[in-house]
Amino acid sequence: MIETKKPKWDSGVAVSKGKQSISLFETYKDNLFPRIPVEEHNQHAANVSELEKRLSGQGTNLSEQKSSTSAQDDAIKKINQRVVSIRSIVMNTNSNLELKKAFGVGNKLVLTVNGMAGAVDTIVTAYKQNTVWSNNAGIIEKDIEELTSYVNLLFSADGQQEKNKYVRKSGTMDKNTLQRLVENGVSKISALGVHEFELSNPSVAKLFADLIPGSPSKSKKVADKTKAQA
Repeated sequence: MIETKKPKWDSGVAVSKGKQSISLFETYKDNLFPRIPVEEHNQHAANVSELEKRLSGQGTNLSEQKSSTSAQDDAIKKINQRVVSIRSIVMNTNSNLELKKAFGVGNKLVLTVNGMAGAVDTIVTAYKQNTVWSNNAGIIEKDIEELTSYVNLLFSADGQQEKNKYVRKSGTMDKNTLQRLVENGVSKISALGVHEFELSNPSVAKLFADLIPGSPSKSKKVADKTKAQA
């Protein structure tokens, strides 16, 4: 349940500490990802970014969200056209049933990221296994490279779409709720970072302790452990 209390920190401090927490998390993610789900980290990063935009008066970048949707739709359309075209070549060339099946002729095309990627993978595999026949039929390496480039664009656009889901969620929150979530995210990363490193690497643990503004006692406690182990 989201807390309704007022933010504890100044908004500028929340953004600053939020960005620091993301940087520290990325640096030590191999240690911390088991403790924090990827989705949770992505949402925290989106919350920090959205809070920073609001403070600077930029607001949510809706044009970026629309652009990624358009790019994904365009990639799906182009892949579908090229897959249908290549299947048509296979059907209208001296091919046996085994070759038709290998290239996916007759299989239903699903206009989704996974559906298009799967159709392309079928063609690429069939081409590699039947390169001489494919070249004689007029299907050449250029066609395979083209399909691969479209799939890369598709996954890139899909990744941006996924990122925008977190951004949209942040954009629907009021400012105080959003800031409280940023503060909670920073506090959680701080606590987990201290727990992870206070024995194995106290100097790194202190970096995580220092994420919390105005709490010298916690930072001093970690610093004292560092001195004691020096």
